[in-house]
Amino acid sequence: MRDPSFPLRVGAVTHRPTFGDPVLPNVTSYEIEADRRYKVLIYAPDLREEAGTCEVSRGPNGNLVVSPDFLIKFPYENCTFYGSFTADEAGRAVLEEVVLVVTDA
Repeated sequence: MRDPSFPLRVGAVTHRPTFGDPVLPNVTSYEIEADRRYKVLIYAPDLREEAGTCEVSRGPNGNLVVSPDFLIKFPYENCTFYGSFTADEAGRAVLEEVVLVVTDA
């Protein structure tokens, strides 16, 4: 049985290194790669490990949604998925990996 889908929150946005006095643009779009399986890392009290992979898609209202390819062993209400993005000079942020943060594990 597969777990349900979860919202993906923006956890971190990094910018590529630039020289001089860079002006970092505002992020104008958050992009995902279609048909890609993203690695999921779990961060919980006393636990840091790779959990498996997930698919990320756009929900009905355009928000990003995570569909894990593994069973989540924690209560859903204690789980939050965050995305780690890399942004370019045009303000386009591309998803690199997904982190599952578990509280009260």
